[in-house]
Amino acid sequence: MRTWTNEQLAILDSEYPTADLQELARRLGKTPTAVKAKALIRKLKRSPKTGFWNSERVERLKELYPNHTNEEIAQILGTTYSAVNGIAFKLRLFKSKEFFQKDINQ
Repeated sequence: MRTWTNEQLAILDSEYPTADLQELARRLGKTPTAVKAKALIRKLKRSPKTGFWNSERVERLKELYPNHTNEEIAQILGTTYSAVNGIAFKLRLFKSKEFFQKDINQ
């Protein structure tokens, strides 16, 4: 087990909330798993804006969801069909009546 230097810990403490984890791990000479584990021990939290589903993407999803297929949304947002399904379920989003009528008329 490799130990962490005080310098590495200072970088982790200051940058973990907003840094790209892959890049931070590379800079620290650690694996992303090791970085996450050490952050958990040190009770560090990620900023909500760093996740894929940040507030801007959630708002865009809410705009698109009623009238687009989940496949279209996934392509537009650069994610997967199942990720769109999961977050839409969590947010309790629904397709519009027009969306379903368009499906019937085609």
